[in-house]
This record gives sequence, C-alpha cells and structure tokens, in this order.
Amino acid sequence: MQLSTRDAHSGVPFHLRGATLDKLLQQAVTPGQVILWLIIAFLVGFFIYKEWPEFQRRVSGSAVKAEKDKTVSERLSTIEADIREIKGKLEHDYIRLNDMDQWKKNVDRVVAESLEEREILMQAMLGVLGGLQELGANNQTEEAIEQIHTYINKQAHRRDK
Repeated sequence: MQLSTRDAHSGVPFHLRGATLDKLLQQAVTPGQVILWLIIAFLVGFFIYKEWPEFQRRVSGSAVKAEKDKTVSERLSTIEADIREIKGKLEHDYIRLNDMDQWKKNVDRVVAESLEEREILMQAMLGVLGGLQELGANNQTEEAIEQIHTYINKQAHRRDK
C-alpha cells in the first residue's frame, strides 16, 4: 500500500495544508536564492552589455550584405534602364540631326540657285539698262548701271566661297 502525500478531499499536499501565500513564499524563496538570482541577472545584463555591439554588428552585417546584394542588383537594373532610355534619346537625336542635315543641304541648294538667279537677273537688268541708254534714256540709267557695277564689285570681294 502506497501512502499519498496529498489530501484526499482538496488535492493539496499535506505540508502545504493551511499555509498562506506569505508562508509559501518564505519557504520557497530564501534570501540566499534572491541574492543568487540577482547575481545571475547582473551577470546576464553585463554579458549582454559587453557582447551587444558584436552581436549587433554580426546581425546588421548579414542584413547589410543582403541589402547590398539587393541594392547592387537594383542599381544594375536601374542603370540598364537609364542606358536604354539614353540610347533611345540618342537615336531620336541622330534622326533629328540627319533631318536637319538634309534640310541644311536643301537650303544650301536653294541659296546657291538663288544666287545664280540673282546674278542672271543683274546681268539682265544691266542689259535692259544698256538698251535704254542706247535708246537715249541717259538720265537715271547711268546711275543705276554704276550702282549695279558697284554692288557686283563689292559682292565679288566679299563672298565667302
């Protein structure tokens, strides 16, 4: 037969029957145990205080490395996108430059034709003025012929070809 250490009615151990909370605490926690727990708490706090920077560095180092790897790949993709955008803009600019070059060539051709036409018109005007002078209209025709010859001489010395 086995003896029970608990009361049959309440299930409370015999040595705790009738004990108050104060008595239980006095029995469970002795001053030596309190001092021991304070020493342990102090040592744990001191250890954490001393090792926290190293722990934080290790944890943040791995997080920084992961972030750095992520950042590098993000930077590369951003740079590639920027390069594609710049390339597109450059192609657009090349097209515009080619169009401007074609336009300039067209303008140069038109200006050259215009200069040639003006030269022909000047020669025709000199011929007409010469004919008028032969017919006897000497008053204004001599001045006009002189002005045209002066203009042609100035243009001959001034042209940049």
